[in-house]
Amino acid sequence: MKNFFLLVLTSLTLYSCISIMFPDSIKADIKLEDENDNIKHNHKVGMQFLIDVKYPDIYEKAYQDYRDNLSSILNDATMSMAKIDGKILGNANYINVVTAKNKEHLDTLLDRVSKSEFHKKYHLDIGLDKGDVKVISVAKFEFK
Repeated sequence: MKNFFLLVLTSLTLYSCISIMFPDSIKADIKLEDENDNIKHNHKVGMQFLIDVKYPDIYEKAYQDYRDNLSSILNDATMSMAKIDGKILGNANYINVVTAKNKEHLDTLLDRVSKSEFHKKYHLDIGLDKGDVKVISVAKFEFK
């Protein structure tokens, strides 16, 4: 029995000394698509709105619902909202950006959106008429 125990112990010791070699480096080609790449190549123009929002939670939910409801009208344009950290112009604390393929696409989009029922509902939801949301500035731009 003693010999059997020593044999098992010796076998386990030798077995546990096996080492595995891993390569020093692994070569891999990985391309991460940047969301901004699509904007640079597909969207050449846009419009930004600097906004002063009194009730951020209400505003953010209303904007997301608005954007979701307009998805059928957007026709490959994008609508984005960002909260501004710190005051940059007046009391602006949000920026909304709409980007489109070209000037005609942007103009058509803005016309269709402004005439939609979703646009009227959005203005009611955010309290634009009550002064809960104030548009500080609006500017059209073109990517170069």
